[in-house]
Amino acid sequence: MSFLQLKLRIGEKIREARLSANISQAELARRAGLSRQYLCSVEKSGDTTTSTLVLILIALKREDILDSFQTKEPISPYVLAKLEARKKKRASSPRKNK
Repeated sequence: MSFLQLKLRIGEKIREARLSANISQAELARRAGLSRQYLCSVEKSGDTTTSTLVLILIALKREDILDSFQTKEPISPYVLAKLEARKKKRASSPRKNK
């Protein structure tokens, strides 16, 4: 799926969730703290920020969509620090063939 197709799909899914909940664009926009015109644009194009997407999902009571981004088990601060230390900090340059 291309980037554009994915963005359009996000907009479609927001519209489907809104209609499934029987909520007007004006009402969803009010609940999310957005203008109706902006919400209409998001539904048509999928163009939005992550923060706005989260606001829309909360207003739709569909935060469950974000569950896959949460960790399943609490991680101790010690283990978390070790994992963070192992993460790459920058990309490496391509290796030259000898």
